[in-house]
Amino acid sequence: MRRLLTARSLLWLLGLILVAPLATVECVYRYTLSQLPELPPSPTRALSTAARLRATWWRDLDSSTRHIQPIWSWTVVHGLLDFTLSRHACEDEFLPEGFEHALDAASRWLNVLNARTTVPFRGVERIALAIWLTRHWSEEEWRVEAIESQWHLSSVKRGVPVFLARSWTQLPVEDLSLLMAMNQLSWRADPWCDREQLHAVRDALLRTLHDRGGLDEMELATALRAPLFLTVRPIDWGTCGQPALTRVLESRVTTPLPE
Repeated sequence: MRRLLTARSLLWLLGLILVAPLATVECVYRYTLSQLPELPPSPTRALSTAARLRATWWRDLDSSTRHIQPIWSWTVVHGLLDFTLSRHACEDEFLPEGFEHALDAASRWLNVLNARTTVPFRGVERIALAIWLTRHWSEEEWRVEAIESQWHLSSVKRGVPVFLARSWTQLPVEDLSLLMAMNQLSWRADPWCDREQLHAVRDALLRTLHDRGGLDEMELATALRAPLFLTVRPIDWGTCGQPALTRVLESRVTTPLPE
């Protein structure tokens, strides 16, 4: 009888050792998340038909679709154990797949919240929000977030707008492909000075979209003829061997190619 009680006590102790870290992580996560006055809305909320079409174009253009691994309490505990027990380990090796994208999305939302309050949110809220995003956002929402992220990074260079459009939802297919081309080149690339390289990558992406059924022959021909419609490069930036492009949206050529 005494041995049976001892065995049961050991099982209870073992269960407590296993459950306590999981419960602690989950409680800390939920408490930290409760400190945020508002959670980010869905990126797909109130998307127009035109915007959803652009999201579909982006899906067909982006062969490396983001996969975001949902993070649960046991994910955190397992990662901490691996990181603690492994020698010469790199921190990035133990991050769940896609977590860096969730952190970026969380940072942008906290910037919105910080603009409304005098007490800025700390890094712990960023991590908790990123975990919430991995649990609740769908593949479509992450796709739209990817476009938002790339627009945020590439639509402005050193404080100067690059595109004539004010939002990615206004971009025609050739400019959306240009945005993707800028994503594939170095972030240091100057869109006004590296036009030939950008043009070549953009056209290759347009042909890929055509091959995947996103554009018909006429739409492809029209998009390939379109120049790079960028804003004017600031004069005080100096020359780079390429004249600044000063076209406007209304000057787009949309007539079909002669047969």
